[in-house]
Amino acid sequence: MDQDPFPLSKLLASYALSAIDQAFSIFSCIRNPNLFMWNTMLRGISVSETPEKSLSLFNSMRAQGILLDQFTIICILKSCAKKANLETGQCIHGLLFKTGFGNFINPINALIHMYAAGKRVDDAHQVFNEMILRDAISWNSLLGGYVKASRFEEALSVFREMSMSKEMVCFLTMVILLSGFRDLKSLNGGKSAHSWCFKSGICLNLKVGSALLEMYGKCGFLDSAKKVFDEFIERDVVSWNSIISGYVKAGLYNDSIALFHQMLAEGFRANNVTMVCVLEACTSLGVLTKGELIHDYIKKEELHIDAVLGTGLINMYIKCGCVDKAIEVFSGMKEKDVRAYSALIMGLGVHGRKEEALELFSFMVELGVKPNEVTYLAVLTACSHGGLVEEGKMYFKSMVCEHGLKPGIEHYGCMVDLLGRAGLLEEAREMVESMPMEYDGATLRALLNGCRIHGNVELGELVREKVLKVEPQRHPGDAILVSSLYASKGQWSEVERVRSSVEEKGVKEVGWSSIVN
Repeated sequence: MDQDPFPLSKLLASYALSAIDQAFSIFSCIRNPNLFMWNTMLRGISVSETPEKSLSLFNSMRAQGILLDQFTIICILKSCAKKANLETGQCIHGLLFKTGFGNFINPINALIHMYAAGKRVDDAHQVFNEMILRDAISWNSLLGGYVKASRFEEALSVFREMSMSKEMVCFLTMVILLSGFRDLKSLNGGKSAHSWCFKSGICLNLKVGSALLEMYGKCGFLDSAKKVFDEFIERDVVSWNSIISGYVKAGLYNDSIALFHQMLAEGFRANNVTMVCVLEACTSLGVLTKGELIHDYIKKEELHIDAVLGTGLINMYIKCGCVDKAIEVFSGMKEKDVRAYSALIMGLGVHGRKEEALELFSFMVELGVKPNEVTYLAVLTACSHGGLVEEGKMYFKSMVCEHGLKPGIEHYGCMVDLLGRAGLLEEAREMVESMPMEYDGATLRALLNGCRIHGNVELGELVREKVLKVEPQRHPGDAILVSSLYASKGQWSEVERVRSSVEEKGVKEVGWSSIVN
């Protein structure tokens, strides 16, 4: 294929960062690609969803005797960092010095980042210590490594060293540090970082401001977060998303929706992240009209309904009881992942559409979508609500044997509920006692409910005693279950005794009725 290499190089560069498959097609037609073309392909793969493919391309490049430069090394190290491929990264480490790039700051920074991404921070620090020259990227890569590895004391030590050379501290430094305080929920540390940002003037940076919002929001200090937000000279969609998300996580759902409307009123266009946050608020409130307005906005703005946003819509409609609407959203989604399938399976199950739930699960598995623990919880819930005992046992077994998943306490709770509702109380009791973890109040209440349904007073009393040991603080629903159990056998004196006990303890019960028959 005869061609002018310059336009081909430009064409490769344009495709490599956006359509790597097309770039590969062009690249494979070039008879003698030059170093720039090889590096362009490596760079494109390093930022793609399949960075591991860069290794075979890199090996082909070496096999053809193409001389490497520092950009080749940087690209392959970025690929190793993205997939935490430390074994290959270590080989590149040796090659870096053999090819004479051991004193070049950019490939060494990429090497530090690679080790830090794989949580090999001690190796990253050793490379850092051996550097002749360092820049802000060197320091930030090391700092980020310690934060990612949750070695926060050492991260603070690195920051103190950095702050002695103020030119090394930039907005990215503070974003990294604040993310660490956010994850630790360290309000004091976050406040100290905020103070440093304020004194140095870095607070004016939008990325730092958004990091401050996230930190205060995660620590539960919404007033401080809102104060930071209100002081922003300018805002962007990221800062709006940070404050809205903080309010949602704090359970202030109406306030988060009000902030969303304020955002639109100020002329900002929401993105998928905004929509997912606001839909979570609508789902928690269970208000269909608000959820539908959000869906209308998504359609109007022609936002791409990806797997995450689609799952948010499904959950909202399911919570509001609109199962057919949820199915409509699911059917229209071009991208479906395990979360979307699990959400709809759960919704179908809890609304009594067990056959559809299990059919969808089978369809999902046939398509090659691997179920996870949440999927199986949805399937077992469908079996429990539908009284499908044998099917429930089969799925509980296949969870372990076919997919290698470990049942959690919620899965055991579903099985106990299923067996209890079916009257297999002894089998349900045996499952509770054979659980590999400590049983909780919810699991015992599932068994207690089974005793109530089938009038097994003797076992119900034993289960009630276990509930009190696990949760000494009385739960209002327990007395209702126990009194209903006695009422089912006509033991009205015992019903009165439970009522009196509740009143003496000062526990306010709901749902009492003067009608006993």
